[in-house]
Amino acid sequence: MKYFDGTKWVLVNNKATEDISTLKQDVETLKESKVDKVEGKQLSTEDYTTAEKSKLAGLSNYNDNEVRELISALNLRLTTLEGDYEALEARVAALETPAA
Repeated sequence: MKYFDGTKWVLVNNKATEDISTLKQDVETLKESKVDKVEGKQLSTEDYTTAEKSKLAGLSNYNDNEVRELISALNLRLTTLEGDYEALEARVAALETPAA
């Protein structure tokens, strides 16, 4: 195939194509295999099953207040245990220190 750049003919892909019907067939083949964009949809495939889509559609907002309260209680308990551990270490150190 070649095209005219305004001053001379330029070969495309280093070969001149005279057969317009072959070119037309190639264009038609490409046109037939193209995917049209549909409003509200993506061009990629979705691998969700109908059952999975229904399950996801049935979910509502998750209330994690109980989990947050449990985490707060555990953090408080951890702080208390850390304090107890430090007090225990101090007591052991005092017992291990010989009396003067």
